Amino acid sequence: MLRFGFLLCVFAFIPLAANAQDEKVTPGQAHLRQLDVLIGTWERTTSNGETERATCEWINNKSYIQFTVGDFREIIGWDLKQSAITSWGFGSHGGQGKADWVKEGDVWKVSVNWLNRWGKEVPVWRTIKVDGDTMEVTWSYGGHKTAFQSKRVDE
Repeated sequence: MLRFGFLLCVFAFIPLAANAQDEKVTPGQAHLRQLDVLIGTWERTTSNGETERATCEWINNKSYIQFTVGDFREIIGWDLKQSAITSWGFGSHGGQGKADWVKEGDVWKVSVNWLNRWGKEVPVWRTIKVDGDTMEVTWSYGGHKTAFQSKRVDE
């Protein structure tokens, strides 16, 4: 029993020691600073006249950005294995995806490998450009394309 308690203490300490090192600087912080312009609350009027609100906020010691709109949630971070900005999205109906972010000039191009709730791949592409308090987004999903603007409404 003593040996089990010792092993439990050792294995419990390893993640704590790793987290203590990580608290100083996380690998993604420097890379994600490029996305700082996204942080805030954004609103747009949909085609049916409703107001849609989205939030982008830093989480986990500025190691990740959480983007939320309606029931959709996306976590943006630095993929340690690919050495690239990557995001993982989760839809309210069970869909999920992983996206690669590439900056070209002042536009972010986001290529998403999306799986709908039945596991079928659906191609998704986004472009995002922020100019001051305006965010321009183009979005293509399953052959449908749309473009819209959101305004920053931080409170």
